[in-house]
Amino acid sequence: MLGSKEVPSYAIWAESDSMTEENDPQGPEHGENRPSYEAHDLTDVEISGESNQAADESAIPAWKKPVLLASQSENDERIIYGPSYTASMRFLISLCVAGGFLLALRYLVPFVVEEVQYAKTRGRQRAEYELAGQQLEQTSLRTLSDSYELIMQRIAPSVVHIKTSRISDMGEMHRQMGLPNHPEVNGMGSGVIMSADGKVMTNYHVIEGVEEVDVLLSDDRPIPAKVIAVDPANDLAVLQVSQRNLIAAEWADSDVLNEGALVWAIGSPFGLTRTITSGIVSSKSRTQFGGRAIQDFIQTDVALNPGNSGGPLVNVDGKVVGINTGIIGEPYKGISFAIPGNLARNAFDDMMNGRIKPSGYLGIRMSQITVPVADRLGLPEVSGVLVLEVRMNRRSPTPAEQAGLQVGDVVLSWDGAEVASPVVLGHMVAQTPIGSQVTMEVWREGQVLSLPVVVAERPLQLN
Repeated sequence: MLGSKEVPSYAIWAESDSMTEENDPQGPEHGENRPSYEAHDLTDVEISGESNQAADESAIPAWKKPVLLASQSENDERIIYGPSYTASMRFLISLCVAGGFLLALRYLVPFVVEEVQYAKTRGRQRAEYELAGQQLEQTSLRTLSDSYELIMQRIAPSVVHIKTSRISDMGEMHRQMGLPNHPEVNGMGSGVIMSADGKVMTNYHVIEGVEEVDVLLSDDRPIPAKVIAVDPANDLAVLQVSQRNLIAAEWADSDVLNEGALVWAIGSPFGLTRTITSGIVSSKSRTQFGGRAIQDFIQTDVALNPGNSGGPLVNVDGKVVGINTGIIGEPYKGISFAIPGNLARNAFDDMMNGRIKPSGYLGIRMSQITVPVADRLGLPEVSGVLVLEVRMNRRSPTPAEQAGLQVGDVVLSWDGAEVASPVVLGHMVAQTPIGSQVTMEVWREGQVLSLPVVVAERPLQLN
């Protein structure tokens, strides 16, 4: 029709932000929530209102009127980026944001929690650090250090180093190696001065079977000594030196010693004289070894090594509360034991008054089994004691020799009780009735042998 032009076929309905239900006469009337639209004429051609088409268009609600865009591509773009697409994009973006937030929580929350916990710990440590600094300014550790030094000064003059020598019969083993059959064997230990007139107490196993004994005083003077009394059952012995006016150790009541109490050991480990180590009392009245009661021991974590045997165990006053006797386990890592001071003093009085009962005797020299030795001998576990020498008394055959025990054997048990260390076996033998026959289990060349042995009386002087 003249003055009018047809609406292009690519006209679409487009949403108008300016149209609302308030300017839509039909929307509120029908209670509809329709989106609002407005018509856009993208051409210069005026649509005439005189035609029927114009009349028809006037009857079309504004929100249904077509929107004419300049091109088909713009119409297509409007279709692609319509309301549904925009909502989808918003949903996807929200989903991505939520996922990123959750991912951040997954990895950041543990970090934040750890940082908070560390901050609390750091705060506590800082407070302790500051408090310790203040207290150290007020309390000098020199007091504690001085106490250690005073303990050493108090007991050192009463401690001696013991050197021993014996002529050893190594038997077939030395003959096969082309070595002298009777080499001199040196030993060492420690002792504590009991009286000003030269009496010194030590462990019996330190002087057992020796031919010569020398005592090195705290001023490094060597003095010959003589064994005057022994108590094998308690692993104690008394030596006599000619020196007079010695400083005797002071003793304390070992019965009042409690678990956890500080103690010190003074001796000559590996020949290093005037060596002091410290620890605590782990247990009192320890009597069970290998399922058999032998005697009371004080168990400590004080470092003991070869050469410490026979030296004193002292308390915080520098007074003797025990005689160090040995360890169970390897050096540096074993459990240390000491004969209680009260028992040692009673034994000393008995020895001085001739009240020592005869004790059992086997006649061997032995050492602790270590991991390398166990591996070399093929032992299934680290247990027992290694026999180093059998014929300790050349005047007469020993019970061990008569039973067929050999150098290199490992004694695993004595009369059915497990052997944990040389000290334990020594106590077991000493407490066995004289003349009785017991069975030893021995490891030899990969086999366990049972050897019967008749226990003899231990002589005072073995050579």
